[in-house]
Amino acid sequence: MFFTDTFSSANTGAAIEPLLHQLFPQFAADDIELIHLAFRKLGHVSEYFVFGGLLCRALRNRHTSSGAFHRFSVSILITMVYAISDEWHQSFVPSRTASGVDVLIDTIGGICGHVVFLFARWPMPRS
Repeated sequence: MFFTDTFSSANTGAAIEPLLHQLFPQFAADDIELIHLAFRKLGHVSEYFVFGGLLCRALRNRHTSSGAFHRFSVSILITMVYAISDEWHQSFVPSRTASGVDVLIDTIGGICGHVVFLFARWPMPRS
């Protein structure tokens, strides 16, 4: 659903920008648009953060004989391919645009999710 017209910049802007104008009346319109853009990019990072963590978990259980670096590489590759396919799909939606920058942001989010999941797996010392 996030990849459809429903979450296009125009639609999310119509909901978020008036709220931001109410909360921050001292901000110029350009500042409000920048905050809106930051929220949208944070959405990319958070979606792919979860995706990367789930991939890490899935690959850990699936490929027990392969090393951690191999699983990490496969996870990044899958994340990148999925991000590229997402942007390709968006190129066919009239209100959306495909962006290489979004692929990079998505991939970074996936990498962070993978890394955080790896560290979260380690047992915490008891106090």
